Amino acid sequence: MENAPHSFNTGINCGDTYDMNPCDSPQLVPNAQSSADMEAIDDADFNREMYRLLMDNHPQPIYSRKVFLGGLPAHISTEELQRFFSTFGTVEIGWPVAETNNEHDGFMFATFTSADSVVKLVESCVRLNGRLTISMPLSGAHSATIHIRVWCTKDAKYCSPECGDSILKNTRNCVFVGGIPRTMTAKQLSYFMSLTFGDVTFAKIEVELETDYPKGAGCVMFRDREAFVAAIASRFVPLNFGEHLKQIELQPYLMRLVDCDICQTMKTRNFCPKLRCLKFMCDMCWKQAHVDMPEHQPQVRSPPLRSRDRR
Repeated sequence: MENAPHSFNTGINCGDTYDMNPCDSPQLVPNAQSSADMEAIDDADFNREMYRLLMDNHPQPIYSRKVFLGGLPAHISTEELQRFFSTFGTVEIGWPVAETNNEHDGFMFATFTSADSVVKLVESCVRLNGRLTISMPLSGAHSATIHIRVWCTKDAKYCSPECGDSILKNTRNCVFVGGIPRTMTAKQLSYFMSLTFGDVTFAKIEVELETDYPKGAGCVMFRDREAFVAAIASRFVPLNFGEHLKQIELQPYLMRLVDCDICQTMKTRNFCPKLRCLKFMCDMCWKQAHVDMPEHQPQVRSPPLRSRDRR
């Protein structure tokens, strides 16, 4: 199945215009069933926390504390950037990759201690050619125009208007999406996947735990099983997003402890990723379903970080 890449116009998050206009909706997260298993308890705690967060019962900053700085002059130093951006609050200037010969490829990241500092920074910016920019004084009478790209925390999740309680029925139709541009919002990811495979009811951008900044990956939940299977069968899909032309990778989104899809009584972590299966199976059902199928190997999601720390 070949998919032509869909094009998107991009801009600054939080108030900039995009090609699509889906409305915001809170995410309804199914509560994980508790058990004596430590990972199940962790999942239940995590889901309750996320439910409170996404239902807006938990204060959330407008912006990620991490800010992209683009269009940097080749000769600018980390110390100069540190001095300038510290006027908005305590900040750490970081290289996007391991520093090599003091070259930053024209961009860096500024990570502030407080999200309020990012608000102050945005208020000091001006919009130039659709981008937030700020003028930074340099030595002498020179200055540099720096492109500021902020991430709005609300852009990390999207629920379609028809989502509602139906999200409880579609948890097995979730696909992990890897390799997406960090500027892509959950709305845009939902729109792209809906155009390519079928209706998406929920989309989420994976973000860094400490900064809420996008990792370049996400997940979507399809309304229909057929769309889920088509996405998994494609595995790699071209995406034309602004200046980016990328191949995104699609994989089943693994859950840590769920009911067996066959017997529906036993709990399991084992998922069969083969197209003829695409099911979670307990040990007994796995053996019965995979007679003479040694090429079918289970995939298991890693335990949550809190559980790993206790080991």
